[in-house]
Amino acid sequence: SFLKGELQIAADEAFTNAVQSYYEVFLKNERLAAMVVSGACSQHDLREVFKHNVEKRVRSLPEIDGLSKETVLTSWMAKFDMIIKGEEDSKRQGRMQQTLNSELIMPKEQLFDMFQQILGLKKFEHQLLFNALQLDSQDEQAAAIRRELDGRMQKVAELERNRKLMPKFVVKEMESLYLEELKTSINLLMANLESLPVSKGSQEGKYGLQKLRKYNHRKILDLKQPSVGYLSIVLNN
Repeated sequence: SFLKGELQIAADEAFTNAVQSYYEVFLKNERLAAMVVSGACSQHDLREVFKHNVEKRVRSLPEIDGLSKETVLTSWMAKFDMIIKGEEDSKRQGRMQQTLNSELIMPKEQLFDMFQQILGLKKFEHQLLFNALQLDSQDEQAAAIRRELDGRMQKVAELERNRKLMPKFVVKEMESLYLEELKTSINLLMANLESLPVSKGSQEGKYGLQKLRKYNHRKILDLKQPSVGYLSIVLNN
């Protein structure tokens, strides 16, 4: 990065030539690469080699008034450390960015779960709405939603009539709680559907969302009486 000018480190021609020579002659050596891979060479060893090389170069430089060769050597080593630190920072930032990118790539299932949590939807509600939205007209959407909800209500009624269809529970009282939970989830879904915006100009068809909302206001869904199917009332009108 330093030789490409990517690091903002002030350096004279002599130091740049020293780094260039160190890179071309030493760092690009295949035997050094093998030593690094095998763990026989550390960053401290690489620094010591650079220090040994620049000591020879500094001694060969002419004397400069007011500037000792020891000061030049100290300055060069400080710049070398800055180069190493800059390389490590850029690699660290690259690794962090790669990690962030990998975290951003989520499978479809995780994306579904995330959006369901954000929107406060349960999985069966999400699937119901997804299936309805695949239809073109609001009438078809409303009819599909009513069919789905009516099927769920009939299932609850069937479970109440025939307890043998119930899942196995450790405690008998859990059956009633299970049914109440199913009823609550259906009522909640109905409330969510009632809050959906519907265009005022849509009056087409017998089973539009406008008609569904109208019945929602006139009738109260009471699943404690399974013999009365709310959506059956809607479908029969």
